Amino acid sequence: MAFSHILGQDPAIALLKKAIQQQRLPSAYLFTGPAHIGKYKTVLSLTQTINCIQQGDDACLCCDACLQITHQNFPDFFVIKPEGQFIKISQIKESLKWLHLRPAYGKYRILAIEGAEKMNKESANAFLKTLEEPPSQTLIILLAETPQQLLETIVSRCQIIRFQLLQKKYVEQILKEYPKLSPAQLEFLTGFSMGCIREDWIEKIDALQAMRDQVIDLLVTLSSGQMGKIFNVIEGWSSSKDKEWRYMLDFLEYWFRDLAWVWYGLPPQQVFNQGRMEQLQQCVPHFPLDCVLKNYQKILQTREQIRMNAYVPLALDALWLHFKQNLVM
Repeated sequence: MAFSHILGQDPAIALLKKAIQQQRLPSAYLFTGPAHIGKYKTVLSLTQTINCIQQGDDACLCCDACLQITHQNFPDFFVIKPEGQFIKISQIKESLKWLHLRPAYGKYRILAIEGAEKMNKESANAFLKTLEEPPSQTLIILLAETPQQLLETIVSRCQIIRFQLLQKKYVEQILKEYPKLSPAQLEFLTGFSMGCIREDWIEKIDALQAMRDQVIDLLVTLSSGQMGKIFNVIEGWSSSKDKEWRYMLDFLEYWFRDLAWVWYGLPPQQVFNQGRMEQLQQCVPHFPLDCVLKNYQKILQTREQIRMNAYVPLALDALWLHFKQNLVM
């Protein structure tokens, strides 16, 4: 993955290239921005470029180092991801022990921590000691959505590189690389991407479109009092091994965002649910603006409750009961 292959993140890439050209890489970077916009791909590109045999400002993708990094079997590249909800102290200790060894093959040892905000207090404090006195010939890269999710003492020891949501033209360009997607599916994913490319959406496109239609049908008919049907549907989504309820929450966020858009009289061409304006208009009388905003906030609260180990079926039942109770008949 060369820098030239990463779309829509020119400011971030320019900063990284400048540091490479001037041979002034910091000991630690913090890549911030929403998920699914290219932060991890940039980690791979940076790792390849600074270890590439060609030693330019972009990876050649042909030398042994570039190829090993592409296949993620490069001995001087180590990635930590959360195990469950958190990054554990044992993971940090293992990675730091590895980091203090001399590079086996490349110019730098690179340690990347995905979901760095999920370090618990114990693991974050253990990691902080290494940030204060990093080993030579090493580079640490933290990935998080916002700096506010991390300890200030960690953020202060990192150079922040900010990544932005992808413009629509880049989303379309990336999605067109998936030849199995039909024009209708491309339109669907582009509208719902919100500037992010979610590969799990691409893999489950048929199921997602069916779920979107089912969620909209439940919202449109909510005033007719079909809570029994809704609870049965939620039970099926909650028990799915694919955790389909996550996509339901995504669609609900988009739907109430669109309703707010309609209430404020903003251009209909920019709603996420293109082709569903009739159903949106059907919902408008039943969801006043203050209700729309409360529902959107409730969706965010439900996500957080589930993240904190709330029982998923009950949390989702409570969410739909909230919608029902705030409905204007």
